[in-house]
Amino acid sequence: MKNGEANQLIDMTPWAMQCLMDTIAASEFWAAAISSTDRPAANPPHLQIPQIQIPQIQLWQTELDRTEEELQYLSSLLSKDEKARAQRLKNQIHQQRFIAARGLLRLLIATQLHEKPDRLQFTYTNQGKPQLSYPALPYLHFNLSHAQNRVLYAISTHHPIGVDLEPLKPMQDALALAQRFFTPAEAATIAALPDHERSHFFLRYWTCKEAYLKATGDGLGKIQQLEIQLARSIAHSLSRHPLLHPATVTQAPPKAPLGQIWELHFAADWVGAIALLSP
Repeated sequence: MKNGEANQLIDMTPWAMQCLMDTIAASEFWAAAISSTDRPAANPPHLQIPQIQIPQIQLWQTELDRTEEELQYLSSLLSKDEKARAQRLKNQIHQQRFIAARGLLRLLIATQLHEKPDRLQFTYTNQGKPQLSYPALPYLHFNLSHAQNRVLYAISTHHPIGVDLEPLKPMQDALALAQRFFTPAEAATIAALPDHERSHFFLRYWTCKEAYLKATGDGLGKIQQLEIQLARSIAHSLSRHPLLHPATVTQAPPKAPLGQIWELHFAADWVGAIALLSP
């Protein structure tokens, strides 16, 4: 490692919590922070990025509302096109959250590669999914999802990955949306639920589907070709593993690779999902 690159490393401290989930073996929760002590002014400010580390998957979730000092540093890492995208956002809060989301993504990937975050280069698929073009590492897969003030990142080696998260909110049109976007079986499942449960179940379906379709790179255009089975109650599973719960893919889009989906439960008022595909 070259001199001056040590400030890019994230120092991991285990929270010592083990968990088991189907084919995913023991896991640990980590708190990650970029050290802010004894640094020159050009080094990054103190940034908390909580991490959950699982074999083959690394997950981080954090908040996007950052201090002015942090935003200035994160903005300095962005490419010209990323800065231009931020400038096109008229809402200042949205602009700042975009800068934070992309800057933190660069920090996390650069940390994995021992690379400088402002040297990373990205290309985009037709569906807008970012891919790393420099350094060219086809085995490295990543994805992110942000909503309101929260962002979720995932990095995997050798396995395409997708993530999604949504805030829980009442949806008067949950059934109508399910009938429009979901398969008949999924819509029937939601129709059979009491009104007060439909919003939560809709968002559970939605995050699982979007995570899978982000992993495949297909986008939401194939949402009706993907059918998922969810457990009505996840209380028993969450008592054994407070974070992850498996969802079952009963129908995948044509030619889609095999994959697994897990519901992610990291806060009472949020739902999320992770999809991991066969390489």
